[in-house]
Amino acid sequence: MRRTRGMMGQFTEQGVVARRDRTPDELINEIRACTTARHTQLLADPPTDPAAPAPGLFGAIGWNTRTLLKNRPLDLWMHEQDVRRALGMPGGLDSPAARHSADYLAESPGYVLAKKLKADPGTTVLLEVEGHAPVAATVTDEGRGRLLPEVPAEPTVALRTDRESFVVLAGGRRRPDAGRVQISGDEVPGQQLLDHPAVTP
Repeated sequence: MRRTRGMMGQFTEQGVVARRDRTPDELINEIRACTTARHTQLLADPPTDPAAPAPGLFGAIGWNTRTLLKNRPLDLWMHEQDVRRALGMPGGLDSPAARHSADYLAESPGYVLAKKLKADPGTTVLLEVEGHAPVAATVTDEGRGRLLPEVPAEPTVALRTDRESFVVLAGGRRRPDAGRVQISGDEVPGQQLLDHPAVTP
C-alpha cells in the first residue's frame, strides 16, 4: 500500500486509517451526523471576514478564511470525481464546483514552470481548457511564476485540452488519454508540463 509523504499528506490520511475497519453504514451515518452538525454551526455563525485566520489546523499553517473556502469546493469535488472514476459512474463535470476547481487549478502553470521545472525567466505558457477563459503565465527574472494579465501573441508553449483531462492531470490523478492534450510551440516544456503538472496530492 502506498503511504503519503509530508505533513499535509499524513494529516489527510489519518482519517482514512482510523476508519479502515468501519462498515459502510457506519461511515454513512458518521458523514450525515457530522455534516448536519457543521451545517447547523455555519447557519448560526457564518464566516463574515475572509481575511480572518481559518479555524483549526488551516489557520495554524497560515491560511485565512478566504483561502480555506476557496479550497473546500476543490477538495470535495476532486474526491467525488475519484470515487466516480473508481465506481465507473462519471458525472458532475459541468457543475459549479467543476468550473471552480478547473479555474482554480488553472492558476498553477506559472508555479509549475518556475518551481517544479525551473524554466528560464521569460518562459511563457498559455493554457486553454474548453469552457474556460485562456490563462497565461510566465517565469519572472526572480524565478517566480506569475499570471499574465493578457494572453501573449506567441507563448513559449501552449496547451489545449478539455476540462476532465486537465483536472486529472493537474490534480495528480493520472495522465490524460492519448490525444486529449494538444501541445504547440516548444515541445520540451510542453512535455515537461505533462510529466510534472500536479499541484494537489
